Amino acid sequence: MKQSLRNIKDEVEKDVLVAVLETHRGQVASAAKDLGVSRATMYRLLNKHNIVPDVRYYNGSNYARLMF
Repeated sequence: MKQSLRNIKDEVEKDVLVAVLETHRGQVASAAKDLGVSRATMYRLLNKHNIVPDVRYYNGSNYARLMF
């Protein structure tokens, strides 16, 4: 399957965002700091990729980690 460079970059960006959020237990501010971006940029990227951290997961319940 042929993919454009833009699509590949978007997929990698999304994977990194998910991984960093998991590392920081859904804490957007600390994940943004780790990535070296502002909170505003982090939220823009999360919106771009339709990533919504589900805080309930990080508080120990059985809910999905991230809602796509």
